[in-house]
Amino acid sequence: MHIIVFSYNRPMQLTLLLESIKKNLILNSYEVTIIYRTDDAYFESYKIVESEHTEFLFLQEKKRFSDCFYYIPYLIFPENIYTFLRHKRLRSLRTNFKKLLVSVLKNSIRKHLMFCTDDGFFYKEIHIAEELLASINDTAANTSFRMYVGQNVIDYPNKCTPISDDLLKWDYYDTDNKGHWAHTFSVDSTIYPLQTILKISQKVHYVNPNTYEGAVNSYCLRRRLFSMGLSPKTSAYFCLPINMVQNVSPNYAGKIDPMFLNEKFLSGYRITIPENLTINSKYYLPQKITLIKNKKELEVETHFKS
Repeated sequence: MHIIVFSYNRPMQLTLLLESIKKNLILNSYEVTIIYRTDDAYFESYKIVESEHTEFLFLQEKKRFSDCFYYIPYLIFPENIYTFLRHKRLRSLRTNFKKLLVSVLKNSIRKHLMFCTDDGFFYKEIHIAEELLASINDTAANTSFRMYVGQNVIDYPNKCTPISDDLLKWDYYDTDNKGHWAHTFSVDSTIYPLQTILKISQKVHYVNPNTYEGAVNSYCLRRRLFSMGLSPKTSAYFCLPINMVQNVSPNYAGKIDPMFLNEKFLSGYRITIPENLTINSKYYLPQKITLIKNKKELEVETHFKS
């Protein structure tokens, strides 16, 4: 499986995610590519993360005027023209994000794909069996496996059916399903057939991870792709949105200054997550997080609204 991680100005949180992948994601074989964008102040920190995880590939987004021309052929599709004209943010090309992502997908030798974002965390061990991967079929574009939902989350739908000792099944297009149970495409801990996602990723228009998720999800919904959702009975992944580094989507987030975390990261601090957490949502929203350096602990208020 190919895991692609998106990151922007969050080196400390990215480190936490990568450590959790190595510790808790159990499957026969995988590779990890990190596509990251960084302001100058965070560049050194990303190089530290890269030096600590040499088994993973790090690719930095670049801003080149010539990359603007890469997008022109894709605007001939009516759906893309409509979204391009309607949404100003899709007319603001900041980096070569799409070109870079499509290149990674094209060159991958893997059959399956999972995205993660840098505020994610695998909080418990999860085994990805070969039989499960085999059920995610390239040609049918019908099945995916999501790890941030389960019977433990508060919006667990009534029509979600256990099909084995540790596997749930539901229909994304059942009108009774809401939220993450009706959102077919996600850039957080969901496994898809790689070739199908490559084809969609080439067709739709996007300029960053947020617009990418929206564009692919809309494409899938219009064509009723990935109707069958699978998940573990208990979720294995959550998002820790302790700050916001983008202005595309008004996501719920805490107010820890990314620059503060960056300074602490450079001085040797790392985030630590408590063991044996009780999780009932995609989001873990603690009142404080703990940073640790050589057994020295520092508690930081997250300032989530109650």
